[in-house]
Amino acid sequence: MSLKKILQLCEKHGFVKPVRSASGASGLQFGPIGEFLVNNVRQEWLYSNVVNRDENVYPIHSCLATPDQSTNEFDKIYETYDYVRDLCSGVLPFGIAQTTNNLNFISRSRLYPEQPHEVFKPNHQTYLRSLLFVAPNEGRQTFYTWQQKRKMWWRKFSSHPGRFSLSDIKESGNDLLVNILAEFDWGSTTIETIHLSPLNFGNMSQEQIEMLKAKDGRKQVLPISVECILSLEIASLVFLCDAYSPNSKRQLLRLHRRLSPIKAGFVINLTDLTVADRLLDVAKHLSRSLRQNGLSTLFLPDILKKSHDSQLVRNDEMGIPFTIVLSDSTLNDGIIWLYSRETTLKEQVHISKVPEYMTLLMKNY
Repeated sequence: MSLKKILQLCEKHGFVKPVRSASGASGLQFGPIGEFLVNNVRQEWLYSNVVNRDENVYPIHSCLATPDQSTNEFDKIYETYDYVRDLCSGVLPFGIAQTTNNLNFISRSRLYPEQPHEVFKPNHQTYLRSLLFVAPNEGRQTFYTWQQKRKMWWRKFSSHPGRFSLSDIKESGNDLLVNILAEFDWGSTTIETIHLSPLNFGNMSQEQIEMLKAKDGRKQVLPISVECILSLEIASLVFLCDAYSPNSKRQLLRLHRRLSPIKAGFVINLTDLTVADRLLDVAKHLSRSLRQNGLSTLFLPDILKKSHDSQLVRNDEMGIPFTIVLSDSTLNDGIIWLYSRETTLKEQVHISKVPEYMTLLMKNY
């Protein structure tokens, strides 16, 4: 697997492009298709860490803060912690899912050790941080459970699940820390950190600390936190690299259907040029119906000019999981062929059933 080839393919189709500053330092900027991917990764993270949870977890977005505004890791979420605790009647466990572009108050070396390639050191990063507050006697078990859950989250969206693994656990007093790693040809990349630790109260008074206590059964205790942190930009790059299939006869991005920026593309097979406009209208209507159902589509002006094969190649390179193929006969029987990127097989579907069927396909993991 060549990182250079991956980046060339991604630049070709608007996922990412290299950026060089005046100092000569290189970086990456996400393009329009890449922003679709970034948003999908964010949505799947929120679903896993906020919606699909046994515990009550609530989201928060933290704006950029100057370094002197935060003296410890707990400062920026104190008000949210207080609100969430009261909302949950002070009963543990409960959690916060934080989105922030500023982690000056968190040790960078703890979050991301030395990375094997500069691509995984973007200057601008959006951090997704999940904090689950639990009773001290449940901390270790929760930590062990969540490291496995987070590893499985990465594997669920991967075309090569075996590349994701856990590092050895680092233990220091009451602190436990483990990294999730992604193994590539160019080295092992740290993609997420899970950390168990007591709360860092900084300069809080004893009276303020007492006010942070929550209920564990009948007892009032100071909770400890299980923290999971990842970079949204690094996560998106990792999924792009993971999806690249170098051994196939064609270049292919095997992005998971839930992460794919575009869910469906279109191809028109014409033998009778006189029906071109009518087929184009059918394709436009179908594209609009899919978009109304929340499914992004690639419907471009060159749909009648490019060959069937060249359009399939483009869709495969963009990681589009399904391509809708229309032909002259579609005007007579209403049947389209639905091509699957993964199987390279086609199945017949009636036009009226396509939005419903595609929506069902996209719900599956």
